[in-house]
Amino acid sequence: MPPASDTKAPAPTTSAAAASGVLDPGGFGAIRLGMTAEQLVATGLVEGPEGQELCELYRLKSGEGSLWLQKDGTGVASIGLDRAARTPEGITFGSTAAEVRAAYPTLREGVSWSSVDRSGDTGYGFSGDPVTKLLVFKRDQGCHN
Repeated sequence: MPPASDTKAPAPTTSAAAASGVLDPGGFGAIRLGMTAEQLVATGLVEGPEGQELCELYRLKSGEGSLWLQKDGTGVASIGLDRAARTPEGITFGSTAAEVRAAYPTLREGVSWSSVDRSGDTGYGFSGDPVTKLLVFKRDQGCHN
C-alpha cells in the first residue's frame, strides 16, 4: 500500500499574517515612534543599524519596510512601509490619490510625498498614485524631509 500523501495546508507566511497590520499615528505594531535603540532592538523585529551622523536606518526583518532612529534622543522618528499595512482610516497600498484625499481632507500634496498631520506631533506620508509607500513620522524630526 503506498504511503498516504501529506495534505496539510501550508502555514501562513509572515507577510500574509502581517497584511492586516495597522500603521497608526503612534507606530506599527510593537514598533512605536520615540522608542530608543535599545527598545527597538529588543522587539526582535529589525536588522541594523546602518549608521549615519544624525540618524540610523533599521530594516524590518519581515521585508515590509524600514525606519529611521534619530540619535539625539528623539528615538524612532519615522516608519516607512512598502507593503502589508493600512491606516486606521483604511488607506493601503493601491489606494488612489482621491481615496487618500477623501480619508484625509487636510492632505498637503507634495512632489514626492503627500502628508497630513495626525494626533500630537505625528503625521502620515503617502507616496504614489496609487499608493506605493506609507509613512508615519514625528513632525520636526531631522532624519529626512
